[in-house]
Amino acid sequence: MADLYASDTDARVTILNPLGSAVADSATSFDAVPNQLDQTEVQAALNGLAQRAIRAELSTGEATLYVATPIHQGDRLLGLVQMSRPMRLVMARTSSLLLSLAALSALALLVATALAIGLARRLVRPVQTLERAALAIAAGDLSQRVPVETADELGRWRGRSTRCWGAPSHSGTAAPLCRQRQPRAAHPRDEYQTPQ
Repeated sequence: MADLYASDTDARVTILNPLGSAVADSATSFDAVPNQLDQTEVQAALNGLAQRAIRAELSTGEATLYVATPIHQGDRLLGLVQMSRPMRLVMARTSSLLLSLAALSALALLVATALAIGLARRLVRPVQTLERAALAIAAGDLSQRVPVETADELGRWRGRSTRCWGAPSHSGTAAPLCRQRQPRAAHPRDEYQTPQ
C-alpha cells in the first residue's frame, strides 16, 4: 500500500500505527524507520490539524518536507500516512510553475500591448486624417473631403467639416455658411430701455 501511495504522489510514503511506529515504507524496510510520534506533522495529524515540517532526512541528511494525515474508520484511528519529499524536488517543481507563470504573464503583456497599440492607431487615424484635410484647406485646397467612418462625436464633427469645407462659394473661398455666425437675438429688456 505504501508503494501504491508513493507512485501516486511521487513521494516517499510511510504508514504509521497510532503510536507512531512504521508498519510500511515505500523507500526502505519499515523496521529501519525510527518512531515518528514526536514529529511535528505527526502530532498535528493526531490532533486533526494539517501542518508540514522541514528537517534533514536521517539517511541522506538532505532537507526534506514532511506532511502527515490520519487514517480513520468511523471514529476509530487506524494509523497515519506520512509523506516526505526532498526540498530540491519541491523547489524544482515550484520553479517550473513559476517559469510557466512568468511565460504566461509575458504573453498576456504582449497581447495587451498589441491590443493597446491597435486601439491607439484606430483612435488617432481619424484625427490625423482630419488634421491633414484642415491643413490642406488652410493652404487653399477647398476640394478636400474627409470620409466619415464612425458614428461617434468625431465622425459627426468630420461630417460637418466635410459639408462645410466641401462647399466653396463663387469667390473660391469657403461657403459663408461655415464662417457666418447667427445674429444674436435681442434681449427683451433692450426694447424697454430708454436712451439716456
